[in-house]
Amino acid sequence: MDVLLLLVVLVVFCGMIWFTQRSSRARAQEAEAFRSKISKGDVVMTGSGLIGTIETVDISKNSVVINSEGSKSRWLLDAVRELPDTVSKTAVKSAPSVKAAAVESSEDTKPSAKRAPAKSAAKKVAIKKK
Repeated sequence: MDVLLLLVVLVVFCGMIWFTQRSSRARAQEAEAFRSKISKGDVVMTGSGLIGTIETVDISKNSVVINSEGSKSRWLLDAVRELPDTVSKTAVKSAPSVKAAAVESSEDTKPSAKRAPAKSAAKKVAIKKK
């Protein structure tokens, strides 16, 4: 009885490992197929969430240059993910720029004239040490 239970647990465990490896391998193949099709002008998203268009692809260096609202940056090809279905190419092009959003938010958070200036970090550290 104990041996039979051990064999059943072992078979279930091996089956879980096999299914996990199979799905992982399929996802890796899909990602590799996507990365091999990347070309200039494609809209992509990186793993960290940067959305932009591909400017150049350098297979020998395994890198791409992504233009995101006029800011170009170099990324490893492995960091590039395909654009999520919820964001379309037209939404990326028509999105307000980050600079405009920063100007709007800085106007909302301007300090009032009555507010006292904050102490510098050096003074705060000196006060804490005493």
